[in-house]
Amino acid sequence: MKKILLALILITTSAILSAYSKPIKNAEMTLIGLVKVYGNEPVTFLGLKTDDGREFKIQADQNTLSELQNNQGYKIEITGIVEKPAKIKSQDQAISLDSLKDGKIIVAKWKSLGQQDEDIEDILEMHSIN
Repeated sequence: MKKILLALILITTSAILSAYSKPIKNAEMTLIGLVKVYGNEPVTFLGLKTDDGREFKIQADQNTLSELQNNQGYKIEITGIVEKPAKIKSQDQAISLDSLKDGKIIVAKWKSLGQQDEDIEDILEMHSIN
């Protein structure tokens, strides 16, 4: 009886351990796009809109967020960890007002590429005084 019980425990344990899969860690990604301000005053947040239309909330310390906001309208390159948005299972779950459709990027480093968005250049040109 003890041998049967021991064999059953070993089989169950091995089945449980083989069914477990280690979650994949988030890898750093580099995204290029424009810094945009989302939301309504007084509750606004920064996001990155890539050339292919993806939108990510930018998560960083206050100094970095301030520097990024000063680069609004310019192309930037952000390297960091991208987290996908949580899937909503039911209508009872609340949707966060400070989230974007493609998730968020936690900034590790960033740099300005110095190119201003063409649309903003057109707007500035139209509003310039001759």
